[in-house]
Amino acid sequence: MVCLLIDEKMKIRKFKTIERADKYMERHEGFYFLIEYSNKFLWVSVIQSEGGDVIKIKDTTINRYS
Repeated sequence: MVCLLIDEKMKIRKFKTIERADKYMERHEGFYFLIEYSNKFLWVSVIQSEGGDVIKIKDTTINRYS
């Protein structure tokens, strides 16, 4: 699975795992859109990172087969 991380300045970063994206957000403060996708679904989250804490504000999943 691949993760895309979009920050407030519209910079897009690509990560191979969600764990790497989490580590990046822990070190950098701000608001992010996190997009995970695979052949079966698309998952989009709005995340705030502040002081080493990563807080999911809202998320939604779009299933390919529903």
